[in-house]
Amino acid sequence: MSLQNENSVERGSRSKKKKSRGFDGNQRCDSSSTSASSEVAVAPQQQWNTAPWQCQLANSKQRLTCMLESSRLHDQVFTFNDGSSIKAHRLLLAMCSPVFEAMFFGPNSEGPSVHLPEDPPEAFAWILRYCYTDHVSLPNVDTALQIYQLAHRYQMDSLVAICKDVEDFYTCTEETKFPMGSSPSVQENLETLMSLFAGKQVFQHSNYST
Repeated sequence: MSLQNENSVERGSRSKKKKSRGFDGNQRCDSSSTSASSEVAVAPQQQWNTAPWQCQLANSKQRLTCMLESSRLHDQVFTFNDGSSIKAHRLLLAMCSPVFEAMFFGPNSEGPSVHLPEDPPEAFAWILRYCYTDHVSLPNVDTALQIYQLAHRYQMDSLVAICKDVEDFYTCTEETKFPMGSSPSVQENLETLMSLFAGKQVFQHSNYST
């Protein structure tokens, strides 16, 4: 065989080897199977693009956050005066509040839809996120006061204890990081909060207090 033919065969062999490096069914779809010269790495989440949603969640916090945000398998709907609604899961809420337990599983239990005319939707949504994820970063002072009232209404003692730390209201968000007295509205709200603490005013749910 001539030298020219030998070089031609060798080049053909190299070409076949390069073509065989593509992804096949036995390779893992992750960064380890991506060529080092590739400009775009495979995102980790692409490994799960055909997997069931349960397989995409690595721990309990991710699972509960998914349940809250996607409303998967929900069995309860709360509606509010502004026309908004929130979907939730009865068992989880009953584990967080004796009022919810009575509301869903007591002798006078409600149906799958409950209207809450007295509850501010934003504060109630924060309460639910706390129940699902233990999220405790308090929002603006106005909403924090509403959360404090709802925590009493639904007898969520652990959340009441968090709200009672008045210092949290100074650092709830960047919008409220200033000393008392620098903002009349904030000072007024903090004084209202402290008067609630001092007077031990408790806001009970009219139908489900225990």
